[in-house]
Amino acid sequence: MAEATEVVRTRRIEVVDAEGRVRVVVGNVGVTDDIFGLVVRNGYGRDRVWMLAQERVAEVGLDHGGNTVAALSVSDEGDPALYLA
Repeated sequence: MAEATEVVRTRRIEVVDAEGRVRVVVGNVGVTDDIFGLVVRNGYGRDRVWMLAQERVAEVGLDHGGNTVAALSVSDEGDPALYLA
């Protein structure tokens, strides 16, 4: 067996399906440099499930048909928010 390295450093990892479409993103997932997390996408490239850590907010969310249907977030000050549609 190959020896494992202790640390791998990168900004982003993308997992693609058999057609080369990005289905999972780990790392920088936003259009700005301060949104990191894990995003699972459908075959059309739409974010369906996410877990994000931004500068002052952490969020977990679910999408259905292009609309956020559930999101749970908490700020650095401890303020929670729950959105259900």
